[in-house]
Amino acid sequence: MKLFICKITGKEIFTDASKYELVDDAYYIVKGKIEASSNEIDESAIGGNKSAEGGDEEAAEVHVAIVSSLVNSCKLEENVPIASKKDFKGKFSAYCKKITGFVKEESPDRLDHVKSAMQKKAMEIIGDFGTYQWYAAEDDGFDCDGAPIPHKTINSDSKKGDQVGDVCEIIVWKDGVREEKC
Repeated sequence: MKLFICKITGKEIFTDASKYELVDDAYYIVKGKIEASSNEIDESAIGGNKSAEGGDEEAAEVHVAIVSSLVNSCKLEENVPIASKKDFKGKFSAYCKKITGFVKEESPDRLDHVKSAMQKKAMEIIGDFGTYQWYAAEDDGFDCDGAPIPHKTINSDSKKGDQVGDVCEIIVWKDGVREEKC
């Protein structure tokens, strides 16, 4: 399995367990699914036996949440500082400076291409800003030192909102992550 780790925070952003595609040798589009997540405990796994232990009077309430497999699997956190286009521009500009620094060190011949790709994709994101939710790597949701991760759901029925089975995707900059095999 391959892990894609943020170069800035050292935290996992995605794995090759999700389908991903490298676009324009600049960024990954990672696809996942919307799934149901429950806090229910399988008591048989811990030696419980409802029939032998009597009734169900004190059963815990079960909560089911609709979550993105991408957010859930890598413990991405809501990126609190990005609430508007202006916020995005500021955070993305700071992130671009960090990424271009990595590119200058690692492959300076790609610098113009990466800058151009980042600017082009940023304009696309700004044009469609309302469809995105913003995430960050684990423990970076408030500081936002690492990658601002745009996430959107492609709803099968836009009138119903996010439903189990809908496709979701995140955008991750190639030069902002390093691959690790585990």
